[in-house]
Amino acid sequence: MNDLRIGFIGAGEIAAYALPVLDADPTVKLVAVADVNIDAARKFAERKPGAQAHADYRELLARPDVDVVYIATPPFLHRQMLLDSIAANKHILCEKPFVMNLDEAREVAKVAKTKPKLKIGSCSSRFLTASGHLARDLIQSKKLGDITHIRFISTQPGRPRTMNPGGWKSDAGKSGGGLVMDWCCYDIDYLTFLLGPGYRPAAILGSTNAPREQMEAGYTATILSDTGPWIHLERISGEPGPARASLEIRGTEGGLDISMTPSAQGPILYRPKEFLVPPDTQPLEAPPVTWQGIHLVPLQDLISAIREDRQPFTPPERSLMIHQVLEGIYASAKTRQLVRV
Repeated sequence: MNDLRIGFIGAGEIAAYALPVLDADPTVKLVAVADVNIDAARKFAERKPGAQAHADYRELLARPDVDVVYIATPPFLHRQMLLDSIAANKHILCEKPFVMNLDEAREVAKVAKTKPKLKIGSCSSRFLTASGHLARDLIQSKKLGDITHIRFISTQPGRPRTMNPGGWKSDAGKSGGGLVMDWCCYDIDYLTFLLGPGYRPAAILGSTNAPREQMEAGYTATILSDTGPWIHLERISGEPGPARASLEIRGTEGGLDISMTPSAQGPILYRPKEFLVPPDTQPLEAPPVTWQGIHLVPLQDLISAIREDRQPFTPPERSLMIHQVLEGIYASAKTRQLVRV
């Protein structure tokens, strides 16, 4: 099997999460790291013998020994880095959110089509755990019948994530927005993975607890589909109460309760229609997962996609759909009206 040579653009905490993938696979080699903070780039490169540091990511892209780039920078830098990486004929993994807004998503998706041999994915599919694949199998095999509706609620106590002062995460001009941009991209990507490629959102009724430019710390959204289930999402950061995380999937022949994250780990609960009371629920065990393990999934998937010559879990077309939903939530929250996607 041929080696894959990778360059990291961005030498921060997020990039470091992916290093165990390289530790576990000797055929994937880190050859370059780029960061405007050259000292950070050098320190990061020292983790892998032979890796070289660059202060300008374009120097990394010009290297013929870089096959894959991992863009692990703040969102406001993604668009140009994506376009330059595509032009340089590199396979790409880009951190979430993919870009800053829907217009940028359309632009990148259009350019990506001109390079069909490149594998381009986003990190949105971070929660594709073993339990998620088990849930998808139950849904796709029709053991739940036709999916009618999905409810997801997550509340996090403590200081709202968007109120942390300093850095790009507290600046909507660099992050694109608050909790919708930070976490809803995960939620939509995960749910569309479960439902399969045929799912298409049609309209959205959304609400946030602050304008986008003020970095909302909570949102709700009801997403309607012309042919599929309706989905209700609710996330609140800084809830003055206990933490809660539940994902309920209901169909004409049964129901499913699942945890999306390790912080609420537990077995999948599968309720066939003939079993209507909780004691008859069937627990379906899935291998345990950690937050560290979840962070490895996107890069592992891109590597597999390159070697298997398939699309990664979250290609540009799916990222475009995700941004359509994100923009729909913001637009509905602003107008107090149902927004067509």
